[in-house]
Amino acid sequence: MSTVRAVVCGEIVPGVQTRNVFTYDRATGALTSAGKSAIATQLNLAWLSIAAYVSAIWVADRIEWYEWDGEEWQPRGSSAFTPSMTGQTDMMPSSVAALVSAFTDRKRVRGKKFIAGLLESAFTDGVPIAGLLASLAAFVARYIQPVSVSQENAYYPGCWTNLSHLFTPFVSGDASSYASTMRRRKPGVGI
Repeated sequence: MSTVRAVVCGEIVPGVQTRNVFTYDRATGALTSAGKSAIATQLNLAWLSIAAYVSAIWVADRIEWYEWDGEEWQPRGSSAFTPSMTGQTDMMPSSVAALVSAFTDRKRVRGKKFIAGLLESAFTDGVPIAGLLASLAAFVARYIQPVSVSQENAYYPGCWTNLSHLFTPFVSGDASSYASTMRRRKPGVGI
């Protein structure tokens, strides 16, 4: 079993970083360059599904790769990652985000992604417009979809539980129909 993390790193405004952690597992073998490429392609398609509703001010620049060695997360390099966001109107405050969730078959074990940099025009009274909700649904579909790699085992997305060191695959997902608030972290805390 090989558990890997792809951390999408970006900047929403100068000095305000975003980091979205995506965890994958596969039955055998270490993370390969083909695996990195396939996961990056899947994540790029996910981000492009919401590109029209995210301000062009938000810029992603890389994916940092990590692999679980049985005791801790080991860095496995980084690769360029530059999906182009196309939103051109005013952006919501940097702490306001859309929330997408992916669920496992275990209670209270789920993945959450806060999508920041959303346009003011994508909300009416704090509620996402229908087009944004449809785009977030497409993002969720990519987020929970296994990643196939030619002649290798697929990478299955899911949740990593730090206390028990247990990976649980996703079985479904959804997007919140209300604006959410992104949690702030100190630099260097978490991955």
